[in-house]
Amino acid sequence: MISKMRFAVFMLFFLLQVGYAGAQSGVMAVPGQEKLLIGERGVVTYSVPIQNDISELRWQYEKFANRDYLELLGEEQSESEDTYQLEIHFAVFDTGRVVIPSVTAVVMGEEVRDTLHSDSLWIAMVIPEDFHPELLPIKTIITEPDGMNWWIFSLVVLVIIGALIAYGLYIRKKKQELSGEGESSFIDPDEYALRQLRDLEKRNLIAAGEMDLHYTRLSYIFRNWIEDKFGIKAREMTGTELSSQLGSIGLSEEQAGEYAAIIATIEGIKYAKGTPDPNFHQRAFNSIKTVIEKAKNKADEEE
Repeated sequence: MISKMRFAVFMLFFLLQVGYAGAQSGVMAVPGQEKLLIGERGVVTYSVPIQNDISELRWQYEKFANRDYLELLGEEQSESEDTYQLEIHFAVFDTGRVVIPSVTAVVMGEEVRDTLHSDSLWIAMVIPEDFHPELLPIKTIITEPDGMNWWIFSLVVLVIIGALIAYGLYIRKKKQELSGEGESSFIDPDEYALRQLRDLEKRNLIAAGEMDLHYTRLSYIFRNWIEDKFGIKAREMTGTELSSQLGSIGLSEEQAGEYAAIIATIEGIKYAKGTPDPNFHQRAFNSIKTVIEKAKNKADEEE
């Protein structure tokens, strides 16, 4: 009897360990650089293999917003033939070895729902050469012997204040450069989406045979614009969920129908059989561009 109980306890412990290990792995994280300058743009690519029993994957990276030394510059989700991918772009405002937080992927299917995690990464941060080195050894200056004259102490205080001011101005300037801030810190969602569309058009993915990548990127741009413009989590919704929400964000019935038709078109092309009409791709692209331009013109007139 005791032997059976021991065996049952052992098997329960083994199954728990296996389940725990499965939930703690699965997301591969690859840093773009092992060393960065303070304020320099960095990137980490996260990926999850596509499996037959996975119908949907949602990325979660809220930990990036909870680190004071991290500035989240943007993210880009994509899907290839064999992997889901997430690129996180960031900047670090600290020195030494800093930790890049982990990312979570929630995978769902008809018979599976699991949470996968990436490992945390360490990146070495260094001070740029154009930052004045004579202002750096503050700790050494402060710990001089107590026999200093008052004017030396005053000079030390001035050097410390100067160093803090210079460092603060440098960090502020670098943040503005990276985030694209000029006279205003607000990034207009219409301008940003139109700029992304121009970049996508230059890449000419359709001509290169990358139709799936083209429509994945087109869908992301449109969803991201809806999220920034109307304040709903469009990137996290399925096409059906998003279409059902359009009537609740201040759109007219005609506009909601137009947006829903665009979503159905660009997300349904992946599953369409045969080859679309040669002009189909340009019409789909122009439909999104026209919607955003109309919204921009309306906002400009209201101002």
